[in-house]
Amino acid sequence: MYNGITDSRSKPDFRMYRDMLHVSQQVMGHMLGFSRAAVADWEDPGSWVPGRVAWERLLRRWRRAEEKVAALVELSAGVDRPVLSYRICSRDGVGDTMIWHFENLATRLAWDELRRRGIDAGATRPGADPDDLAMADASMLRLRMDLLCLPQSALAELAGVTRGRLQTWRNGTGPRADRVVWEALDRLQGRVDAQADRIVNVAVESARVARKAGLRPALMLVPYRRLGDDVDTLVVNAAARQAALRLHAAGLGCAIVWEEDSLETR
Repeated sequence: MYNGITDSRSKPDFRMYRDMLHVSQQVMGHMLGFSRAAVADWEDPGSWVPGRVAWERLLRRWRRAEEKVAALVELSAGVDRPVLSYRICSRDGVGDTMIWHFENLATRLAWDELRRRGIDAGATRPGADPDDLAMADASMLRLRMDLLCLPQSALAELAGVTRGRLQTWRNGTGPRADRVVWEALDRLQGRVDAQADRIVNVAVESARVARKAGLRPALMLVPYRRLGDDVDTLVVNAAARQAALRLHAAGLGCAIVWEEDSLETR
């Protein structure tokens, strides 16, 4: 049975997938054929877990996204500076909301994998003029913000710019984005990478010790915050998502757990 990138199907796992798609509970419900209230219950520690039908619908699409990520990475590996398509609004050629969000998900994950391999990939809106650098900046800005689930207000504060100015850059309707925005994103991504490295390194070492002792490696429990919109919470959750993907690629099992629960058991 295909289980996706984690070895469990829990509430925190489901929330992690929703954040990876970077969609609201309302949109997630629509994509899976359920209500916003159902999705809210699935993420509420005091209510029921997502059922089999919801998981099957989600993971069927997720598997296709994984296949597209692999194809995009393979096609881009031999290109000097590959440019990936990234849809920044619903008018970008795909009427199906689910297809649009999963295609963008695949692009984000492919871009992040290429980045960690040292390949400088760009992004632009489908059908955009290749010489329109402002639109290329807008697509890349949205891709990187969506990857981190970074609100516009938070990036504006980190970069020291107004929300209005940032919105102009996100729309690609004005001049190109200032360097301060990219520097703020790089600093934040660096924090995420460092925390994800720590999680992965602990899991790899634990697996090595277990195998040396003739034991099966235990699941790596990766903490995830259910509440909070501060930058520290954003870093914890973005690092958890990246670590889960990397552990899955390495053949190491993991499960996402609410950070509050993991702290209580220590």
